[in-house]
Amino acid sequence: MNKCFSAFLLILLVACSGENTVGPNELYKKEENGIDINYWIETDKPFTGKMINEDKRGKQVILFSEGKYVSWEEYNSNNEINTRISFVNGNSTMKEEFWYKGRLRVKSNINKYGEYHGVREFYEPDGTIRTKQVWENGKIDNALTETYDNK
Repeated sequence: MNKCFSAFLLILLVACSGENTVGPNELYKKEENGIDINYWIETDKPFTGKMINEDKRGKQVILFSEGKYVSWEEYNSNNEINTRISFVNGNSTMKEEFWYKGRLRVKSNINKYGEYHGVREFYEPDGTIRTKQVWENGKIDNALTETYDNK
């Protein structure tokens, strides 16, 4: 089973299981073996569930499993998604950025340090791909960049 599908199943499991929903002041973070583990203040145990942080600009929704990040989503004030970051074993693996109304704008593979690593794709608002790039540990390989003429 690939990592993205596994992460999707875990997100679905957490979202549908009726787990805890907390605010940002109800968790604290400890670094363990290079990975941030989030603990629920109420139980002092690694947190599984959803943390929601809202303000006038929008909201963040973060899913955790056993204290580790599963996904991080940011929404604008119209409740439209702006950004989604997916995690496997607490490390970021994929970042997606969106046009208005949830249309994919950029999809990027990222390494555990949050640097672009692997394929990065840019899309037009109609969903057609505009550019594909290859990155290695935060550095672009211009020789492997492809731009598509969608006209």
